[in-house]
Amino acid sequence: MAVKKMPKSVAIVGAGPAGIFSARRLRQLGVSNITLIEKEKCVGGKCSTFIDPQNLALKAERGAAVIVPNYGEVIDALLEKEIKTESILGAKSDTIEFINQMNSVNFFQRTKIGVQLLWEISKFNRAVKLYRKCCTHLQPIPPDLEAPFAQFAKQKNLTYINLLLKPLVAGFGYGDMQDCPTYSILEYMGYMTIPILIAQHLGFQSCSLRNIDGGFQFLMQKLAEDFNVISSANIHRITRQGSHTTIDFTNLDGETGHPTEKTLQAEALILAVSPGHWESLFGRENLTSVEQNCIDHLTYYRYPVVICRLHGLPPLHVFKPEMLNREHFGHVAFVSTLDKRENPIGGRLCSAYINQLPHHNKDSNLNEGSIELQSIITDLQSLPEVTAAEIIECKIWEDYFPCLPWQIRLELEKQQYASNTQTLYVGSYALGSFEDVACIANRATHVINGCFGASPSSTANLKKDILRFFKTRTR
Repeated sequence: MAVKKMPKSVAIVGAGPAGIFSARRLRQLGVSNITLIEKEKCVGGKCSTFIDPQNLALKAERGAAVIVPNYGEVIDALLEKEIKTESILGAKSDTIEFINQMNSVNFFQRTKIGVQLLWEISKFNRAVKLYRKCCTHLQPIPPDLEAPFAQFAKQKNLTYINLLLKPLVAGFGYGDMQDCPTYSILEYMGYMTIPILIAQHLGFQSCSLRNIDGGFQFLMQKLAEDFNVISSANIHRITRQGSHTTIDFTNLDGETGHPTEKTLQAEALILAVSPGHWESLFGRENLTSVEQNCIDHLTYYRYPVVICRLHGLPPLHVFKPEMLNREHFGHVAFVSTLDKRENPIGGRLCSAYINQLPHHNKDSNLNEGSIELQSIITDLQSLPEVTAAEIIECKIWEDYFPCLPWQIRLELEKQQYASNTQTLYVGSYALGSFEDVACIANRATHVINGCFGASPSSTANLKKDILRFFKTRTR
């Protein structure tokens, strides 16, 4: 792979975690002229946090919600910005199939399951190692790693891992286990997440998952303060000519509030947005054949998230196991809360997540009075102990979990490392990434290092990850 000359100026399209962590690494390497262009009013992308206007201390996540020890660059950023973390609330145990199965058997059978699970983790980790080798060396991936995870799990006899991971895949909007590619789950979990999940289920709070005090968007905002961010931008056209990129866009004038035509030029361009946006940014005729292939083969989910107040719900996360299967998609699959108050009079502030099939119900809506919204209210009111549900806000991620076939990811990776291009691609669609803030942040950092010949900012290993995780200050 060719090492590129470090650019003097960089334009980054998208101020979500992919764009922000790319900018963060470039700044660490000495690049000072970095501009992020964002179409929304606020930075963060899918790191989006709702703040209750009635109580600013109460928050709910619309996207990324927890951190674990393998969140390398994210944890480094938390330490850098001195942002505290806190242990998450537990999940209602009888809504998790794995725990139900463990609780339904005697001690000796649980011991047998534990031994089986250790054996399964060993096989899973071997698959992670092979996957990472394919990423590092830009190699084709074995067919079993490209197959849906349910198929891979059946082939490798990973019965309990499949059951353990189901809430974190289907429950978090990544599709049914019979649809989600194995390599995506290998990237998502890595070596450490499964042991941490088991420790969490066994009650080891010191090893538990954590929330960010202030929310994930707060972290993105603190990181973005180091850069020139142009928000509420409407990009008309991006033109790439030789070693320079020109971006024509409209932005609201800070003094008059009126739309103003502006132009930005940079030596390097980083696309931190899904391929679904590229055609409108460049015009199809100005895209490379690889970029066109990305658009043509892109898959994604439409993922609704509802912020609500649930009366009677205890301070616990709740899964709806039957809704984690594709035949029941369209209903509430998971309810999460950061609200630790005991018996709040106005109801507990929560996030409710609704699965959809790929490209499904593109014309549906969650407007007041709609059939879809009424169905969600019915789902919420059917939760154990819930006496009433109040909808505060509905957010639909229109391009959640953008995914490309492995071969196209390889082609895109090779293109960005070519010496004759100054366009880089970062995001969950890229090789070695996934719709998870840590995967995106780690990969964006890796791409900057690889393209410009920099040494890794930190070397990932089990011991270092654990020590770094425990350095985060807990509130």
